[in-house]
Amino acid sequence: MGIDDPGVTIRNDISGGVIIGSVFQGRDITVQPSLRSAQALRGLPPGASSFSGRDREISSLLAVMDPHSSEGQTVRTAVVTGLAGVGKTEVVIQAAHRALRTSGWFPGGALFVDMLGYHEHPLTPEQALDELLHALGVPVDHIPPSLQGRSRLYTSTLTSCAEAGQRVLVVIDNASAAHQVRPLLPSDAINAVLVTSRNTLADLGARLIDLDNLAPHEAVDMLSRSLSQARGPQDTRITDERIQAHEIATYCGHLPLALHIVAALLADMPHRPLASMAAELASGSHRLDGLQREDLAVRTAFDLSYHHLGEQQARMFRLLTLNPGPDISTEAAAHLADVDHRRAARLMQDLARAHLIAVGSSYDRWRMHDLVRLYAHHRVNSDSQQEERDAAYGQLMAHYATTAHAANALLAPGAADSGSSRFSHRGEALAWLEAERRTLCLLVMATAAPQSLSISFPLFPFLQMGRYFDDLHSVATDALGALEDGCDPDMRIKVLGALRVVP
Repeated sequence: MGIDDPGVTIRNDISGGVIIGSVFQGRDITVQPSLRSAQALRGLPPGASSFSGRDREISSLLAVMDPHSSEGQTVRTAVVTGLAGVGKTEVVIQAAHRALRTSGWFPGGALFVDMLGYHEHPLTPEQALDELLHALGVPVDHIPPSLQGRSRLYTSTLTSCAEAGQRVLVVIDNASAAHQVRPLLPSDAINAVLVTSRNTLADLGARLIDLDNLAPHEAVDMLSRSLSQARGPQDTRITDERIQAHEIATYCGHLPLALHIVAALLADMPHRPLASMAAELASGSHRLDGLQREDLAVRTAFDLSYHHLGEQQARMFRLLTLNPGPDISTEAAAHLADVDHRRAARLMQDLARAHLIAVGSSYDRWRMHDLVRLYAHHRVNSDSQQEERDAAYGQLMAHYATTAHAANALLAPGAADSGSSRFSHRGEALAWLEAERRTLCLLVMATAAPQSLSISFPLFPFLQMGRYFDDLHSVATDALGALEDGCDPDMRIKVLGALRVVP
């Protein structure tokens, strides 16, 4: 019987989703495929039950994923960035599970891929697309070999999903660069994407969410939840030794990875007092050694970021730890690394994008996380020659001494409007001294005599004027010890005079 014979009806119904592959036609065959791929639905890792805090960041991610929010209408992609070990992946996973579990925003499920961006062999976009297309149910023989072909098939499949009412969430974890991510972004404005990276991927057109350390109470809460999960409610060490718990959290820099390791170490030994753990972590020189357990180590996490740096960025990162203060200006960093100001600014910005440093007390000042500083100290002693360290420290010292003398000259009576080659007016000099006060005081105490005197003397008038008497006492006492026998009597008189004004 031919197909054109009267009375013969050929009926083919294809509905309910997207078909990728062969479609066989025949009499009275109805194909109703389901877009929900079992692989995709199982692709999201479970969230940690010890998760604590991050309410603001979770809300921001939910706003991006919410198909009804005003923010989500313009930006469907969010990039969570931060220091290694700060908990970027966990925040994204927690937000993704919340969206999947309670909102019904993603009936098509979730896709997850770890780009291994900071490992020796990161995942290429081609490999990532191969995994994602498999998860979407695309047959192997339909996946093109080229990056462009895979990206087109992937984006068109996601668009078809969205148009069929099967919106999908894509989680791209641990990306190191924008080129790893771009081919994985949907071309539609319906599906949503969450990305994690240690680098600020500002050129993706995504919403950027910077993740900082946990607040102190959140860090302690994370320790408590972790121990309770591992040992049950009968483990009351966090409640019983609250002061020591806060000390441990401080030694961990409130960094989730470090806290997770400490919690696991405490769970290994349920009878170990928190005071014992706090005492072990108190030594800065051995702290990173204590923050490791089996395959988890804070040092290893930092290693991956460090080895991803260029040669000049790595050198600057190492040398920064020679500065004793809580933060450093770009100007001081330029002298430290013996580069011009423009080059120093670019290197510092590169390190900030890698989240190995962060903006300090004001623009153009930079700070390091406590554990990163310990790591950089280890690196400067192992990866730099003694001659390089001595030269860099000498350049930094000369910069601070010269600038402190220039600032001090404007503090003298009648010098308010005279200006100098370094400062245009007295207020600018005072602002510099205020910004560098802690660094200058620490530098005096860290520098061998008599070199420290070059900074001590120009500091005296400012510390007296600002009534920083504790600092004045420390600096003057150090200066008195640095004075050599037979020194200029006027120098000794100045030092003793500074000590007398201390209440």
